[in-house]
Amino acid sequence: MKGNSARRDEGPPTAKVIRVWRSNGITWGTIRLYRRWVRRFREDCRQRGEVAEEQLTWEIVEPWVARCVRARGTDPGITKRTARSALWAWSWGLKACGYKIPPWVSVPPPTPALSPLQDAFVRHRRDVRGLSESTIRQDLALVQEFLRFLRRQRRSIATIKVANRRSWPNARPSLRKRIRPPMLTNGEDAPDR
Repeated sequence: MKGNSARRDEGPPTAKVIRVWRSNGITWGTIRLYRRWVRRFREDCRQRGEVAEEQLTWEIVEPWVARCVRARGTDPGITKRTARSALWAWSWGLKACGYKIPPWVSVPPPTPALSPLQDAFVRHRRDVRGLSESTIRQDLALVQEFLRFLRRQRRSIATIKVANRRSWPNARPSLRKRIRPPMLTNGEDAPDR
């Protein structure tokens, strides 16, 4: 009888989500583990007076998982991955059942329009070099930071000197290893060694 009352407390969508999980190949052992994390999360939300299904976002779940892991005293890496997976699977299962759930990861703000120079840089990196979008984003962030550095030095890209490019990593030592000289020059100066 105790098991039945616990199931009633979980709320109506639980059985539907479990059917979705099973139809997608999630094992019963994993489901039991996921249900424990879902119950903990829902109970914590209930105690705070919040609706758990409205809290299923990365930004809310991540700090909650970190608090739970510290309190449990288990292997933090495995426990965090398991809890995150459980709550993400719960969110995904509820969406599959037709419930209105917030997006797990919020949509990033639209990127500002690039200057013609930066747009040419991105096109060159994609079309000529064949780099992935994530690499291009990282490289573009470095280039934008370099351009900000030049503005602080009261220089423009048209009047850049090799000394400007070489002094930039010194402003941020953590970038020294990430900078690839051909990315910022036209290849005329020798790379730093």
